Amino acid sequence: MKNKGFVLMETIIVIVVISVALLTIFASYNKILTKVKTENKYDTSEYIYMTYHIKESLNDSIEAQKIDEASTLTNYKETIHNIFGVEKIYILTNLDKFGNNEKKVDAYMIDYIRKLDVRNNDELIIVEYKKPVMDPINYEQKKDSNGNELYETYIASLEW
Repeated sequence: MKNKGFVLMETIIVIVVISVALLTIFASYNKILTKVKTENKYDTSEYIYMTYHIKESLNDSIEAQKIDEASTLTNYKETIHNIFGVEKIYILTNLDKFGNNEKKVDAYMIDYIRKLDVRNNDELIIVEYKKPVMDPINYEQKKDSNGNELYETYIASLEW
């Protein structure tokens, strides 16, 4: 009889140890999945391509401004917002002084810039895109519990 109690305790201990190990593995796996989903929204080929076209168009608009043609950056801003879904455009120069300007930039943008492999004298154009979250079944934009439309943020950057 004494042997049966020992086997029961041994089984309970083994189950607890396996449960703790599985919970630890699941937590780390979930953390990795979340990180991958977040990083998939940074520098995808689609958004790098759009950023390249925005950069080229900005160069053309700036040149047009210099020679006093009719196009203005205000009209350009509305156009790229409607066509590409651009939320913000950052043109960063002299990144060694970036620490002083961090208050003007969103927290996730600061993390993104810190992950980039850039030198202090590099100039970057970083474009933030806002894309609606679509329901794959109905092909309609998803809404939250309050009826507000949901959007995902994508970021891409290029050297200026």
